[in-house]
Amino acid sequence: MVNMISVTGAFIMKKGKFLLAKRSRGELKGLWEFPGGKIEKDETPFQAIVREVKEELDFKVTPKKIIGKYSHNYPFGKVTLHLVECETEIDPWQISIQGSHSKIAWVGPNEISKLNLAPLDRKIINRINSSKIIKHMVSYFVSFKNKKT
Repeated sequence: MVNMISVTGAFIMKKGKFLLAKRSRGELKGLWEFPGGKIEKDETPFQAIVREVKEELDFKVTPKKIIGKYSHNYPFGKVTLHLVECETEIDPWQISIQGSHSKIAWVGPNEISKLNLAPLDRKIINRINSSKIIKHMVSYFVSFKNKKT
């Protein structure tokens, strides 16, 4: 029987870049991923992402929508990730790393290929890049921020 694991990942954009975190332990140690974690019993993806980001990176996010639901078969089980678009008021450079990550990085669409991503996260990035979602979101957020200033 295949071990089914439901997780959530945060898609957080700031200044035209999005947040990734590097695993410090476990089966995916050393690989980059969207910050997040397992969805607990009786928890929604939105509830899980708020809890996980607070536990791992010590800041609050506001979930906006689920961008997509993606799956990958690992040797340890089938992981299904709910990618959640989130907003936050935190200064991108004031994030403290806790929990299961050793580093964070703010990366643009053109920088992502330089990182050693977890297989599921690589699959998600490839799908998002091919659909031009990241480029659209980057241009939207940059133009929105420019209108506010």
